[in-house]
Amino acid sequence: MFWDVVEQTVETLAVKMVRGTFHIGLDAVKRYVLFWCMANHLQENQMEQKMSIEKYAASKFSLTSEEKEKLKQETIERLSFAFYERKLDHYNTMNAENKMKLLLRQKQETYYRINRKEKEETEKGNVRRFEGLALFPYQLDEFSILDAIKEGEYTQEVGRTYKRIVSDKGYLQKMTFKEYKELVTLLSDEIDQSQALYKNVATYKLEKRLGFEALKAVLKALSECREKNHVPDQIAARDLITILQLPFLSERQRYAKVYPDLDLLEQMKWRIEIKGILMFTQACILATKQKLAESNDSILQPEDWERFQTLYIPKSYENDYKLRKDFRSDDFTLIMTELDKLNMLILEESKKSIEEKK
Repeated sequence: MFWDVVEQTVETLAVKMVRGTFHIGLDAVKRYVLFWCMANHLQENQMEQKMSIEKYAASKFSLTSEEKEKLKQETIERLSFAFYERKLDHYNTMNAENKMKLLLRQKQETYYRINRKEKEETEKGNVRRFEGLALFPYQLDEFSILDAIKEGEYTQEVGRTYKRIVSDKGYLQKMTFKEYKELVTLLSDEIDQSQALYKNVATYKLEKRLGFEALKAVLKALSECREKNHVPDQIAARDLITILQLPFLSERQRYAKVYPDLDLLEQMKWRIEIKGILMFTQACILATKQKLAESNDSILQPEDWERFQTLYIPKSYENDYKLRKDFRSDDFTLIMTELDKLNMLILEESKKSIEEKK
């Protein structure tokens, strides 16, 4: 079974790489490594079924019979191309990964033009920059919902919240907790109503990207830090948001829960452990993925798929922390402000790194 391979790999690497123990133990790492490798396996098997952004846009673009009769063909083509460009823009800016890929493509394009002295393109838009952009089956539902939100097919409040989340201008702090919760609830309901075979993959991505349940645990911990008055709010906020990087949805909240009771030395160890478990987990994934590939996926057994379906279902990581009972609205604003600073710093450093590349 694949689970046996995961257990053996994680335990072997722990002996080589880990001094002491992790606060959440090795089982959390094992479950995540299994989940990541199997979800990645599912997605890799869908790589040939991709749909180009152009084809996606064409499938969504529509005019009424009256509009088709009234408008000239040239106007219809222009509207269709503008619609396509909106989809491209959304795809390129919907998350940090896509933004970085766009910057790299722009850098490569500039290099090509300068060093190869390429003649100017005459096609509308920049064809080369968007070559290969496509949606895979596992991305279609998510992109369709987010695109509908951006196009104004949901409430104005939900659309505004989504735009603030994807913005590079530090607009997270402008949201209220209620607005954030409303967006997460909407997306969660859409997943529940979908026909996805493995809904836990979709719910995992939602919680990992938006971190709503973990964020509530962070806010609860921040409130407790203030009550104990031994960690300045800003320092506590900067520390606590690092747990949002952890991929163990069912366990990462424990790091927030213990934080308010740590002294200065323990806080330092806490920070080191956060970084250490991330590095260790990445090493475990690389080693396990290699073993899965070497077996040509033959070690994946029905029991592994049964276990996979039980991982990261919402009830395993949801909590009942609430605004006003467990934390204040200004706690949320402080956390969002610190996240804005962190996101903008990462973006600037990434841009600088890309610019320095030859």
